[in-house]
Amino acid sequence: MRNPECKTRKSRSAGPRALCPAALCLIVLAFAGQAAAEHNATRMDELVVTATRTLKKVDEAPASVTVLTREDLKKNNYETLDEALRREAGVWIRRGRALQETTPNISMRGMGGGDRILVLINGLPANSGYNGSTPWNELPMGNVERIEISRGPSSALYGGNAMGGVVNVITKLPMDREAEVRAGFGSHDTYKYGLRAGDRYHDCLSVGAGFESEWTHGYPASLVARTPGAGAGATGGGFPANNNYDQYRWIVGDKGDNWADRWVADLTMALDTEDTAVWRMDFSYGRHKYGYGEPNSYADDGGYSGSIDIGGGQRVTYSPSHFISYAGIGQEDTANVALSLEDRFDDYALKVKTGYQRKDKWYTTPSGAGSYEDAAGTLSESLTHSLFVDAQADRPLGQDHLLTLGTYLRHNIFGSDDYDLSFYRDETSKTAHTRITQGKDLMLALFAQDEWRMSETFTLYLGLRWDGWQAFEGKSGDLGQEESFPKPFDWAVSPRISGVWNPKPDTFVRATAARSFRPPNLYELYRKWQGATTYLPNPNLKPETVTSFEIGADQYFLKRELRLSATLFHSIFENAIMSTTVGTNNYKYNMDEARISGLEIETRYEPWDWLSLWANYTFNYAKAVDNEEDPTVEGKWLTNVPHDLVNLGADIKYGWATLSVSGNYQGTVFTNDLNKDLCHDAYNGYSRRWLWDAKLLCEPTANWELSLSAENLFDTEYYESYVGRPRTIFFETAWKL
Repeated sequence: MRNPECKTRKSRSAGPRALCPAALCLIVLAFAGQAAAEHNATRMDELVVTATRTLKKVDEAPASVTVLTREDLKKNNYETLDEALRREAGVWIRRGRALQETTPNISMRGMGGGDRILVLINGLPANSGYNGSTPWNELPMGNVERIEISRGPSSALYGGNAMGGVVNVITKLPMDREAEVRAGFGSHDTYKYGLRAGDRYHDCLSVGAGFESEWTHGYPASLVARTPGAGAGATGGGFPANNNYDQYRWIVGDKGDNWADRWVADLTMALDTEDTAVWRMDFSYGRHKYGYGEPNSYADDGGYSGSIDIGGGQRVTYSPSHFISYAGIGQEDTANVALSLEDRFDDYALKVKTGYQRKDKWYTTPSGAGSYEDAAGTLSESLTHSLFVDAQADRPLGQDHLLTLGTYLRHNIFGSDDYDLSFYRDETSKTAHTRITQGKDLMLALFAQDEWRMSETFTLYLGLRWDGWQAFEGKSGDLGQEESFPKPFDWAVSPRISGVWNPKPDTFVRATAARSFRPPNLYELYRKWQGATTYLPNPNLKPETVTSFEIGADQYFLKRELRLSATLFHSIFENAIMSTTVGTNNYKYNMDEARISGLEIETRYEPWDWLSLWANYTFNYAKAVDNEEDPTVEGKWLTNVPHDLVNLGADIKYGWATLSVSGNYQGTVFTNDLNKDLCHDAYNGYSRRWLWDAKLLCEPTANWELSLSAENLFDTEYYESYVGRPRTIFFETAWKL
């Protein structure tokens, strides 16, 4: 018996009505183009630092770079910083459950997994020292000045994690007295508020502080799917569904509303001690807590134990434990502290930054038989410390060279403890200490870059970095039976050569050949844990490497009102760290080689001050080529890499009101190494879907702001492993000094 629709529910997919905004954008674009020739507005040059570690115009950067400003962030209703990247070319965001998502990550250039993208906060890493993830839920939103996105391998400047690109979040320094109070509410019992204040004293000291909080009751994101068997059931209810492997299942309920709560506090201080020297301190502390409410049974009798007759001589059986499986509670706390000094002398500039990150995490998991009210469980507690130092000096050599030299040091310490719980929703009900994991690693690097202006129209960038890495004191296993692991050591050389050619004032062509790497993290090397499957570490993993080639161009038309950009890239991905399951054991290994090719196209058209139209398209062709460990994977698509991404939208301003409308299309995404995802638009799969968002922002006075936003405007039903977020309406107001 099969479900021919290959879906969990009948989809309210956008269909023709979802295409209406796209058609409207194209019509407006066509008419606007006729009047654009007489428009005399000029586009100001944006400056970035991420692509070269030195200040450059976006057009002159040797990489595909995008800058998101505070004004850009205001145009949409973003709950977390990673959501602000969702509409950018080449960037894929994994956050199907909004604020409730516990493992959000981003990917770029076909590099699936957040540990292959380096995320910086004011130039210092935010990636966890344990597994390379970024604590997006615990980072502040209100203090962001701009976000710089630099695509492509960047290990020549930044070392490990910078394989697919770099995202640099740059926070704001108050230059005058400012204050802000904001509050909002919306669908799913969502509430948000924030406070922020800052000032500059004696023209030399800037101080800013803020607090923001959000809570949501959530929605049922996790379904309870059961496999039919022969026999007659005692009741009716539920509905049929095929999973992403096109296997027939019956949905008997859900695991309750998936709720979440977050708050973040931040403090920034900067002191100008001389005309050119700036001392700065940044601090933030964030907490994200999540869990599930009482589960819901879809059986006609409302029970959590029994059987449902699904016809054709078949039934499904279920018990209370099925409604709480893996649906525990958890909390993450992340503290970031950074100190920096920037100074400029007669013949060189100096930047020294040091930072510390502390991440506390715990989560519970139900175990064995039992219900929402009484089931036992397990608790995993972990603590990660990361200390890093980054220093660089920039010195001109004559009129044509700018030399950048630097060094980098990072030290990570990780420890985790597992316990049995008498009740899975009470993290304090510990009964036995069962398992531990420990590990440390140390990274040291030296890097250099020469910016060589060979002519008035051509600049060459030559970069080289050496990274040495060692892990040690690795230990994992059941308490009293821990296994001690060896001390893996390795090193990598990451070269990069880039050129930027500016043959005409509005034409920019760039090309890059680069090699990047990522060392295995402490989770991959040492962490052992057990659920239905035993997940094993591998201390013998080799670092991942990618050799990439790209060529791109930016062209402006109509006095810079219209911008067209395109980038082609090809990457050879070697020793990718993969995992496979044999029996009840899951282990990690290095895949020999994969190939990734892609295309990114962007356009933005601003014919008048009141109208901005934009669109981008990304294509990824990412396949395994050679895999001695598991030859059956060869020729298969890489997992967690969307084949196609489309973003388009319009910003329309009238008086003190701004309307922003945007659409996002996500193509095929495989979750299985063997590409067994025969049905994508199904629970546990990733839907091919269009999602549309809109926000109306009103600023009737210089101090007052009102906004009304709609996420998933057409209430399209979709899946990103879990049930995707339904339509969400949110109202917010703010008062500013």
